[in-house]
Amino acid sequence: MEDNTKPLDSRLSHNSAIQEAHKMLQTFTKNDKLMEQYRLHEEFLRVQGTERAVNKELNKAYLLIQKAHKREKEEKEAALKAKDAALKDKDVALKAQEKEKREKEQLQRNSVRFMQKQGSSVEEIAEILNIPIEDVERCLV
Repeated sequence: MEDNTKPLDSRLSHNSAIQEAHKMLQTFTKNDKLMEQYRLHEEFLRVQGTERAVNKELNKAYLLIQKAHKREKEEKEAALKAKDAALKDKDVALKAQEKEKREKEQLQRNSVRFMQKQGSSVEEIAEILNIPIEDVERCLV
């Protein structure tokens, strides 16, 4: 196939019909090339648009996943904080209960010793304080 963009050979240039045919071929070839360029450009734009749409969807999905991950992380942190707070509250309550028990035992020991110094018997102390005799004896040790 011959290239129609080249100038006509000088041996054929004297024939006007050949020149006219050559000129028409050049025009058709030029138009075909322009049409092919246009088609390729349109195809490029279509592919580019598709890529943009896919990219946009991927970005949306990524942002949704990122948002869900952040929300999940915040929920876990909140749950851990609540659990820690509950454990601290429980620990504080347990320490308060232990302190109250120690204070009660100390008050009981002090009362038993005071009553013993006043001359009360073990049985009298148990009856007055409304506690078992074993607890009175334990306080006196």
